[in-house]
Amino acid sequence: MSKIVNVCEAKTKLFEPLNSVENGEDVVIARAGRPCGLGQILTILFPKLRSRLQEMIVMDRFLLDTHKLVLWVQGDPLATPASAILEDFSNQIFVSTASGWEIAMKESLDILEAPTNVKEAMDQGGLKELAITWDHANAIETLPHPRGDPFHPMLTARAQ
Repeated sequence: MSKIVNVCEAKTKLFEPLNSVENGEDVVIARAGRPCGLGQILTILFPKLRSRLQEMIVMDRFLLDTHKLVLWVQGDPLATPASAILEDFSNQIFVSTASGWEIAMKESLDILEAPTNVKEAMDQGGLKELAITWDHANAIETLPHPRGDPFHPMLTARAQ
């Protein structure tokens, strides 16, 4: 049977799981009780690794939307394509500050209960923050407003 080690425990006591593996034990590193993929483990244990690897590799760039960000921080499973994108070191993952705004607004309206460690998880996972500029705000005027959600046009403007 595999020994399950929480991400936080693996991060603070890295040599204990490594010693267990060297002694022939199977060790599974998990976040919120779910096994992590190798890419996720490496970026959690070595937060600057993703940035260094991205400097050496030709990469694709992705903007993570707010819903997927919250699911990722909570350790909930994402759809297969999103998981593959997040775990691929050759991808550069961005999060717009509009997501922080959306989380705060929805929490204040009791529409969402988000984890308190979103920014910390972004930093540990190697996700890069994208600021919103005046030009992005002005670009909303020309974009459609699907479902009446004011946050999606800002994310779309920021992604362009």
